[in-house]
Amino acid sequence: MDTLRAKSEYPIKNLFISSHDSTKEFEITYDDFLDSSKRAFFYYKRWKRKILYLNVYFKNNGHPEQIEDLFWYQDYDGQIKRMFNKISDGLKMIILHPNGDYYLESSETKLPYDNLFLKKRWDIYKQEFDNKLKALKLNATQPQ
Repeated sequence: MDTLRAKSEYPIKNLFISSHDSTKEFEITYDDFLDSSKRAFFYYKRWKRKILYLNVYFKNNGHPEQIEDLFWYQDYDGQIKRMFNKISDGLKMIILHPNGDYYLESSETKLPYDNLFLKKRWDIYKQEFDNKLKALKLNATQPQ
């Protein structure tokens, strides 16, 4: 995340904002932010021997860096963001394997996370992705 917001910067109620230019934004309350962070932490905690779960931010606007078992770590020079945002903007998750293979997510996926963590079916998912990418490139070069 770019900015770890202070509790006072969150809305009192969840908000859905839509503007005249079709831009949409959803703002959640601080309690919902913490609940979703806790759910993610406890989901990934069962993989603790294989996965290190990190909440990373660039700028802190006054949020504590630890609440119970949850920790937030500062990406001081923005290295993580620079390294992966060249590929995809608005990342929600990065799965990075020790050999350098990685999976980036900017919206919900239909791929089972358990398979991604353990690299089950990794080659199949990668081949499916490569095939879709080739098809997109081919369609982009064809005259219309």
